[in-house]
Amino acid sequence: MEKSKINKKSIEQLTAEELKFLIRLGHPNEEGYKFERWKIIEEITKRGLKLLDELGWSSDLDTVYRNVYTGGEETLKELLYWLVDEVHNNRTPLDNLFSVIEHNDLAVGFNHKKYENLSGKNKSLFSFGVKV
Repeated sequence: MEKSKINKKSIEQLTAEELKFLIRLGHPNEEGYKFERWKIIEEITKRGLKLLDELGWSSDLDTVYRNVYTGGEETLKELLYWLVDEVHNNRTPLDNLFSVIEHNDLAVGFNHKKYENLSGKNKSLFSFGVKV
């Protein structure tokens, strides 16, 4: 995405695709974008599940999402409630929405990452004990 075009906008003017792009950079301000990570997370949380619809993704809690790095698959509900428990009782499910967008896509088609992991082509994940 064109850096100068994104940097001319306010955070409220960013499209869903631009927010997804920026959150997947990790720390976009270190890449020359004017937005800090915490502001992007704040904006994603503010827009809520409507943001998934704008991405063309499903906001149904039973929809299965696939981790783009490991190939692991979980429902949207499982992903949103990941850190919402007794220990993190100040968190809400929407506080995890940024993580869904940052690390996942809709689970459609063949799961290439899972195949690579199971076939041993991606040994680095196994050396860290990642289960798929």
